[in-house]
Amino acid sequence: MKISISESAKKQFMEDNNKNYRIFIKGYGWGGPVFGLAQGEPQEEDETYTIDNINFSVEKDISDLIPGFHIEYYKGIFQRGYVVYVDGASRSC
Repeated sequence: MKISISESAKKQFMEDNNKNYRIFIKGYGWGGPVFGLAQGEPQEEDETYTIDNINFSVEKDISDLIPGFHIEYYKGIFQRGYVVYVDGASRSC
């Protein structure tokens, strides 16, 4: 699985000073599953990946179906946080 990280997300990961994150399904939208990112240790059945000294874990069922993820970080007036896209998917509805 490929996980790419935007420069803004890399900077925020360094500021957060946490090395373990978990990608998970946080709900379903019109286009299918919506993925989230949270600080946390890998679960027993997770696949783990290390990118730029940051550990990501993904449920095995998800990693078997999804080719990869792209992680971005947005910081605006009304919204701030990490956003996880399926690699190659459109960034808008």
